Amino acid sequence: MDWFSIIALVAAVGLIAYVEYRAEHRRARRALRAGPPVSIRALARAGRGRVVGTVGEYNHKHLEAPLSGRRCVYYRLTVTEPDTDSPRTLIEERSVLPFVVEDSSGQAIIEPLGAAIWLVTDLRSSSGLLDEPNAREFAILRRHAAPATGEVLNPQRTYRESALAVGERVVVAGEVAAVLPTREGSKPRVILKHTDDAPLVLCNQPSELAR
Repeated sequence: MDWFSIIALVAAVGLIAYVEYRAEHRRARRALRAGPPVSIRALARAGRGRVVGTVGEYNHKHLEAPLSGRRCVYYRLTVTEPDTDSPRTLIEERSVLPFVVEDSSGQAIIEPLGAAIWLVTDLRSSSGLLDEPNAREFAILRRHAAPATGEVLNPQRTYRESALAVGERVVVAGEVAAVLPTREGSKPRVILKHTDDAPLVLCNQPSELAR
């Protein structure tokens, strides 16, 4: 196979991946905006819908966001450096745990594997030149074996963090995988998880919370 054929094949694979990504993005956006939010009690009866509730720990487990130290159930961190045309991503780190979302009517256990998670990037910091990384920035760089300082001037870095914090309000759209048994008169508990037929979408963007 000649170089032109290899380049054409790589471009075709990239185009297919991009088209599939855009199609999945549109499906997730439709799920997020499919009708007004309902209570978790109503979701348990309907089987599918969109709820707004408060994030809580599941089985008393949580993460610590690396840049802010916030108690959370999901975070995404990027560290970038200036490059010729656009910033170059030096570090990308994310982590997620199962968690719960509660409203006044019930509780949903969220199994986030495969979910589309759209969060506000709500924390940004930087280091460079004569500005050395702070303790948290230094720990991030050390964990990824990235040099924290230069011989004369420190590398210019920008740190960005998105987190789904415990106690924060979130929109969840998806399909009920199971309704858990509860005592008579108790609030319902459901499990939501992602499937190919019913995407699970999580979002803390103010515009979606206000819908």
